[in-house]
Amino acid sequence: MLKSIAKSYVWNKDKCFFISTINRESSADIESPPRIYAETLVWEYEWDTKVRGNIVAQTESFKDSIKGHIMMSERLREFGKFDE
Repeated sequence: MLKSIAKSYVWNKDKCFFISTINRESSADIESPPRIYAETLVWEYEWDTKVRGNIVAQTESFKDSIKGHIMMSERLREFGKFDE
């Protein structure tokens, strides 16, 4: 089960990033009931060609949370990279 929560583009100078947060099921323990969590991924993004590049960051939080999305957006906009 995948459910989109947030998608955004963030710029640092001339570099663009695509940030996506989804709810997804954890595959960590097949025996237990599925645990749903929010996963945020960040890609380098070529705005002119609309092509995603390498994944540059990933984080997770509780179901339906956009906390990681906002945190990554702020750091990427300010610093152009994400360091935990």
